[in-house]
Amino acid sequence: MCGFYTLDDNQDNLNLFNIEGLPTLSNIIPNLDNFNEKAEVLTDIGLIEISKINPDIHTIKNQKIIGVTKTISLDNFFIIFEKDSIDINIPNKKSIVSKKHKIYHKEKFIEAIELIDNKNIKKINNSGNKILYNIFMKNHSIMYVNNMIVETLHPNNIIAQLYLLNSYK
Repeated sequence: MCGFYTLDDNQDNLNLFNIEGLPTLSNIIPNLDNFNEKAEVLTDIGLIEISKINPDIHTIKNQKIIGVTKTISLDNFFIIFEKDSIDINIPNKKSIVSKKHKIYHKEKFIEAIELIDNKNIKKINNSGNKILYNIFMKNHSIMYVNNMIVETLHPNNIIAQLYLLNSYK
């Protein structure tokens, strides 16, 4: 599992996010399949920051979003992708992904750690715990985040299951 982050072009390090007020579901679990709050997800009505997605309103590829999870990552490092490091406009901005995050590359999904090239795709230290988001749908699917094709959270993933349990309370 993994996480995904974005950096501004002039930003060298990851920023810590405020963790006050997290819902009960937000657990400290390592190696999650998630994205930072500013990651841009392509929805059926256009690009929306993942933290602003409303499952009651937004859809992806005409499929209902079941939930947007919020968790904390304890990964000790992430993989940084410079803009255009995979292809022209992929990603469309400097992006950080957890080491296990699967990205579509050369007609298959590959973990980010396998794409390190020491030039445009490399490791960056995690300076602290990060709040992460992800989207899950009825069926395991794909979505575009910062113009990269990535997978959604699998509905059988423990975080998706905890989200569903928490939403019935």
